Amino acid sequence: MPAEKHTFALNAYCSGHITGHDANPDIAAFPHNFVTEALALGAGTEKSTNGFETPQYLFFNPEELLALPLMDEQLPIIRLLEVIEKADPEKTVLLKVNGPYSILASLVSPRLFYRWLAKNKSPVHTALERINAGLISYIRKAVSKGVAILSIADPYANPDILGEKHYCEFAAPYLVELLQHIKAPGLVTHLCPHNSLILAKYGFLKSRAEPAEGESYIKRLIALTRQKDSILLGHQCIYTGEPRELVLLDLL
Repeated sequence: MPAEKHTFALNAYCSGHITGHDANPDIAAFPHNFVTEALALGAGTEKSTNGFETPQYLFFNPEELLALPLMDEQLPIIRLLEVIEKADPEKTVLLKVNGPYSILASLVSPRLFYRWLAKNKSPVHTALERINAGLISYIRKAVSKGVAILSIADPYANPDILGEKHYCEFAAPYLVELLQHIKAPGLVTHLCPHNSLILAKYGFLKSRAEPAEGESYIKRLIALTRQKDSILLGHQCIYTGEPRELVLLDLL
């Protein structure tokens, strides 16, 4: 079937998540796009009117979801891991990752996908499980190659669009599962506030604030990588200038 025009609004992502760049000279941020996971699953890309790469729709039949590859075994991820391993050792390596629901939703037109959520639940769940398995392995490999900070955004996982029922069935549980399985000593994971605040609202996590003054948020994250614990934060943008507090998250 010919490729269908992708209509997702890029402004659902912050500019840093789209470009992969960070102004802080102490950070090496990867990848330099937001389509790496889609490429690893077999999608092509096209240029948006703003010049950004966007994934083309890949799936047009729900049965196609049953044959997803493990993304960490595919060439786009393998090559990225090689680049990460060669990163400047003087810099803290930050990996930007899309959440499981957003990866899948970006590869199916909304017109089809919302119908599948209602009528083809089993293959959708199978695909999300497969995506999560690949994501977990990908992130673990990236940490072994030197990633110290993980930034996760799942912009399609929005109950205002999905509805509460579909959000709690297809989006939130898989993002929580991902967060549960990527804990590693010294890894600092930042969750986009558009996701962390919603997860807290629906009872998937709780938060606790600690004072933070005098440094940018990203510098605070760098300092936290020196601790031995696995740390999860959210409720504010990773590009916040000088926050008055850090919000640590605990999964429930």
